[in-house]
Amino acid sequence: MLQTVLIKPASGLCNMQCDYCFYCDEAAKRDVASYGMMEIETIENIIRKVLKQGKGNICFAFQGGEPTLRGLEFFEKVIEFEQKYNIYNCEILNTLQTNGFCVDDKWCRFLKKHEFLLGVSVDGTETLHNLHRHDKNGADTYRKVRDSIAMFEKYQIEYNILTVVNRQVAENVKEIYKEYKRNGWKYQQYITCLDPLGEPQGQRPYSLTPEIYGQFLIDLFQLWYKDWRRGKAPYIRQFENYVGILLGYP
Repeated sequence: MLQTVLIKPASGLCNMQCDYCFYCDEAAKRDVASYGMMEIETIENIIRKVLKQGKGNICFAFQGGEPTLRGLEFFEKVIEFEQKYNIYNCEILNTLQTNGFCVDDKWCRFLKKHEFLLGVSVDGTETLHNLHRHDKNGADTYRKVRDSIAMFEKYQIEYNILTVVNRQVAENVKEIYKEYKRNGWKYQQYITCLDPLGEPQGQRPYSLTPEIYGQFLIDLFQLWYKDWRRGKAPYIRQFENYVGILLGYP
């Protein structure tokens, strides 16, 4: 049995400012936009209490915002606490979802040494990605992300590609699928883009409609299934889950 614990060490804080980011929308509507970073004492208590249960395999999943903003020293303490409190010798997996902006050689050596599994955010081709994913100054981010992915490959760090399905991604999925295949990206996740809460749906440039999203699923599945029949399909968790449900798996 795998237990997964979701941890957000930087809360919704990020060094990018994507058009569709729901954290930006939520923070703007709060009385207090952010309470800052997670304290070391907090992460120690979380790890200690989880490992005290000592049942099965455990995944600590670090997400954001951008979790690497908490700093490498924080994650070094995470490993220290996992080793200290793993009294039942549970198998521990650490995963990290990142935009890749803070990554350097020091980060990569750490991630490789401790076998982190990464989820890297990329929204399709360079043009489509840069349409909605900007840095704080509004500049493009695709080249920086690709440089980070090249570093992950250099250090042989395992990673998945996480793609937000906005209107433009959905309408160009055939082009994106071919691009990902050329890049050798065999592990892909597609995350549905949602409009801000409390607004009329479908009014933003990135907004999906049920019809556009439905056609996206059909187009992507047909591409995936064609490759699956040839034994060359990428792993797309969403389709694996759908097939599992149809086969009666929980």
